[in-house]
Amino acid sequence: MAAGDIFANAAFNVGTGGTSIIPAVGVNVMLTSMGGNNTSGRVFSKGTFAIISGAGVAAGTGAEFVKWDNTFNMKHFITNSEFIQFAASTGTMYCFYTGIEF
Repeated sequence: MAAGDIFANAAFNVGTGGTSIIPAVGVNVMLTSMGGNNTSGRVFSKGTFAIISGAGVAAGTGAEFVKWDNTFNMKHFITNSEFIQFAASTGTMYCFYTGIEF
């Protein structure tokens, strides 16, 4: 991948065990939106960074920072060591994310 390339997954299914979204080593990505079809959907920050604040956001390292039943627009940066994990509270859910490599 090169700077400016789209980093996305249009639809994938996750369960309670979760699915991590981890770019390759040396790749930096700005996520611009993510969403799901289930109010039990959760997204966690993973790695060493801490979420500071935001509407509906729990602060802290490894914090849950999104619950949804819709699409959320954002600017969230991920790397190989600072990434996100989608997980369902119960059952399964469909998710998506879009972003751009820089």
